[in-house]
Amino acid sequence: MKTEQHPLWTRFQKAADDARQRGDLARAEYWLMAAAGVAAEQAPDLLDETMADLRLVYEEGGRHEEAEALAREVGDLDGAAVSMARRGAHGDAEEALRGLLAKDEAAGDRDGLLAHLLGLARVQHDGGRYAAAEESLQRLGDQGVDVDELRARLYEDQGRYAEAREAFERVLARSDGLERRARLARVLHVAMLDMLTDRGDDAEALLLECLDHLEHDDASMLMVHTLQSLGTLAEASGAVFEAEGFYHELLERRLSPSVGASLRAAMARVLVAQERPEEGLRMAERALGSTDLDALTRASVHEARARAQEALGRDASSARRERDMAVAAWHASEVDRHPDEARALDQQALALRGAGYDDLASLAAGRAAEIRATSPGRARRPFLL
Repeated sequence: MKTEQHPLWTRFQKAADDARQRGDLARAEYWLMAAAGVAAEQAPDLLDETMADLRLVYEEGGRHEEAEALAREVGDLDGAAVSMARRGAHGDAEEALRGLLAKDEAAGDRDGLLAHLLGLARVQHDGGRYAAAEESLQRLGDQGVDVDELRARLYEDQGRYAEAREAFERVLARSDGLERRARLARVLHVAMLDMLTDRGDDAEALLLECLDHLEHDDASMLMVHTLQSLGTLAEASGAVFEAEGFYHELLERRLSPSVGASLRAAMARVLVAQERPEEGLRMAERALGSTDLDALTRASVHEARARAQEALGRDASSARRERDMAVAAWHASEVDRHPDEARALDQQALALRGAGYDDLASLAAGRAAEIRATSPGRARRPFLL
C-alpha cells in the first residue's frame, strides 16, 4: 500500500524522524506511537516499518530490554539479537543467531546464512569469545566473503599485532576505490600497527603519506592523529627534536582538554631529554595543572619534572614522591578492561620506553597484558549486526 495514500501516517513518521535528528528521543517515541496507531487501524502493512523505527529509538536511548521485547513481539528475531548484544547478553544473542542460522540452512537461504554468520562472528568478538569468532570468520571466508578487516580487528584486540598488520595490509591493497578519507584512516591504522611491531621506517613512510594527502584538510581529526603518531614514533626512536616539532604543531591547534594535556606531558619529556630543563619544568607544571591527565601520564610528568630539577641542581625528592603516588593511584584504580585501552597502553609504553622511562613503560605493557587476559571483549561499545 502506497505511503502517499496515508498522509497522516507519513506526517507522524516525518515528525518522528525530525525529532530523532534533533536528538529528542522522547518526542520521536511520541510521534512513532501515533504513527503506529494510524498504521494499525488503516495500513497494517506499514506497521512493521514504524515498529522498526521505534525499536531503534529505544536502542538509541539505551532502552535495550524494551527494544528486545518489541522486536520479539513483532517477530523480528534479527532485531532481538541486536538488542540482546547491545545490552551485553551476548550468550542469548549468540543462541538466537544460531537458531536463525539453522533456519537459513534448512531453507537453503545463502544470503540469510551469510548475514547471520557475520552477526554471529561480531557477537562472539564483542563478547570476548575470540576463538569462536575466528571460526565464524573462517566459515565466512570459505564462502568467499572478504573478512580481512574483521579478522584484523579481532587479532588486534588480542594483541596479535603482526597478524593484524598482515590482514590490514591486504585491506589496504584493495582500498583504491574507497573514499579518500576512509582510505587514509586505514593507512593510519596500518601505520599504528607498524609502530607496535617495531616497523618504524614503514610506519613513518605511511604517516608521511597521510600527511601529504591531508595538507589541505588541516582541521581534521585524521591530521591530529597523524601528527600525534609521528610525534610518538619520533619520541620512541629517540628523535626528540623531531618529536618536539610535531607536538608543537599540535599544541597550536584547538584540541580537547585531554589531548592537550597528554601532548604537554609528552612535550615536557622531550624538552627535558633535549637538556632544556627550565623549559621542560615549565611545561611539566602546565601539564600537571590539568585535571585530564591519566595517572600513568601524570607519573611520567612528575618523572620529567624530577629530571629537570636534578639537571638544575635542585632537590627532586618531592617530585619523585609524587611520581610514586601517581603510580600507586594508577595501580589502585579500576581497570578499563576494553581492548582499546590495552592498545592505547601499548602505544604509551612505546613512547615512554623511547624517552628512557623504562619502569613506567614496563608498567604500561604489563597492564595492557592484564587487560587482554581478563577482557570481556568489546561488550561496552556500540554493536552493529
